[in-house]
Amino acid sequence: MKCVLLLLFVIAFYNCCKKSDSPTNDSVLLTNHIWYPYKAEIITSDTNTITTHDSTGASHAQTVVINMDTIIFLDQCIQNSRFRFEKSGVLNVSNLCNWQNSTIDTTWSMAQNRILTTVSINDTATDKYYARIFSRFFGFAGPIDTTYSFLQTKGLITQINNSQFIFNNILITASFDISTVRSDTLNKIISREYTTYKSQ
Repeated sequence: MKCVLLLLFVIAFYNCCKKSDSPTNDSVLLTNHIWYPYKAEIITSDTNTITTHDSTGASHAQTVVINMDTIIFLDQCIQNSRFRFEKSGVLNVSNLCNWQNSTIDTTWSMAQNRILTTVSINDTATDKYYARIFSRFFGFAGPIDTTYSFLQTKGLITQINNSQFIFNNILITASFDISTVRSDTLNKIISREYTTYKSQ
C-alpha cells in the first residue's frame, strides 16, 4: 500500500513540475536570453516514380526514394548577429551582414501550438545548397540573395531549452512530370529546414 501511494505521489509531483513544454514557458525561455543563428539542417526527400505501359495496356510503377540530411553552418556574419525577444512582443535584431540595414525593431509572437512568428536573416550558404539541389533535378535555380535581407518567417519550434532552440520555418516542394507513349516519370522533392539558434 505504501509503495502504491509513493508511486502516485511521484507521478503527481512529476506532472506538476513538468511545465517546460508549455507555450508560456517557451516564451519565457526566448525572452530570458539573447540568441544567434548557428546552423541549418536541411532534410530533403526526392521521390522518383516511373510508370511504364506495356503492349497490353497494363501499367507497372516503380518508385525510388532518396533521402538527404545536410548540416550547413551559417555564414559567420549571421552567427555574429543577435536576436532579442522582448516580453512586450518587440523583437530587436542586429544584422551584422548588412550594414545598410543593420538593426530593426519588429514584433514576434508564439501561438499555443509552438508556432513562432518572427523574422530571420537570409543566408547565402543555404541558398547555394537549394540552388545546387534544384538545378540538378530541374535544370534551373533561382537567384541567390547576397544582401542578407530580413525575411518575415513563421514556423514550428521543435525544441527549446536554455542553450538552444530549433526552428522549422522553411518548407519547399517542387515536382515535374514527363510523359511519353511508353512511360510516365514523376519527380517530387520536399525540403524541410530546421535552424538552430544558440543562446549567448
